[in-house]
Amino acid sequence: PVVRPPNGAALFTDDFEAGQLDAKKWTSHVSGDQTIGVTTEKVAHGRQALKARLPAGVAGSTSWALVGTMLPAALRDHFYGRAYVYISGLAGAHNVYMNAGTTGFPISDFLEIGSNGGNFMISYQQNAPAEGHPRSETTARQSTPPIGRWFCLEWELTNKPENRIALWVDGTLVANKAFAFNPVNARDTEGRLTSGLVPGGFTEFNIGFRAWSRAGGNMEDVNIYYDDIALGDKPIGQLTPVR
Repeated sequence: PVVRPPNGAALFTDDFEAGQLDAKKWTSHVSGDQTIGVTTEKVAHGRQALKARLPAGVAGSTSWALVGTMLPAALRDHFYGRAYVYISGLAGAHNVYMNAGTTGFPISDFLEIGSNGGNFMISYQQNAPAEGHPRSETTARQSTPPIGRWFCLEWELTNKPENRIALWVDGTLVANKAFAFNPVNARDTEGRLTSGLVPGGFTEFNIGFRAWSRAGGNMEDVNIYYDDIALGDKPIGQLTPVR
């Protein structure tokens, strides 16, 4: 079972009410024809939100649009997050919404939150080039992300003493999985990870959109909106209901 501690103060927040991406908070990772930026067209609270867009006909695996922030040391091995999310539709088999791991996306190691085949897909993605460090992944599909409405997504990501992702939608636990992957990671006498799957812990957090495995591109535009993003060493909790 997942035991959540009491809610605490966020160490990082952005509600995008400034009307543009804050360069002191975010670095953009954009490739191909996807776009990401602040919009007024659909919001959870206030007047502004973040929008990532995959245009119709674009092969998602070769383009992505995310923004990333460097995580403070207090969140390197364990952190909670919250965001209000609106998903207009799915593109391809593997949709990426956010990840946390080493720097250098997309060639990095990270825990990822996405969807696949209509289910949430949580995973460990090993991409960083290193000797004896093959590129691969381990995944789990649990529950279903809401489509076409705002929902509150909360998450808990742990790098050690185990690699784990837990997700809550509108306060209900919908996914919970511990990942075991690379046997060369150091463990203590009780078998718990001492180094974690993500080398050095969670250094960078990225949020936005990327799609995989859609030959010829998606048939329609896919838009993902985010609002009221918050990260901390304790759960942050929900805001008032979405209007």
